[in-house]
Amino acid sequence: MSKWGSVWRRPANSLRARFALLIGISGVLLGIVVIGILEWKLESYTLDAQQRELKVVANEISDRLAKDIRSRSREISLTGSILERAHISQPDAVRDLLEKLKEEQNSYA
Repeated sequence: MSKWGSVWRRPANSLRARFALLIGISGVLLGIVVIGILEWKLESYTLDAQQRELKVVANEISDRLAKDIRSRSREISLTGSILERAHISQPDAVRDLLEKLKEEQNSYA
């Protein structure tokens, strides 16, 4: 008979072995449950942090775009007022004025 077979057949060892096995299995199952809960909570916190960071970046981009649109709108109105005051109606003259403005103002595309 093998060594393991004799351990399970003795009444004192059998009860201890079964109890140890029960405690071991309970510990492993409890560990798996705790790890599952921790993973779920960590994933939830990570997702929330990513969403917050994404909102912050989206707001920064939105602010930059709004500022650029306001700037371009101001440039267009200034260009329109310059053209209106100059009383230029010829396309070549308008083009020349815009080229001159482009050379003087580097930010103007």
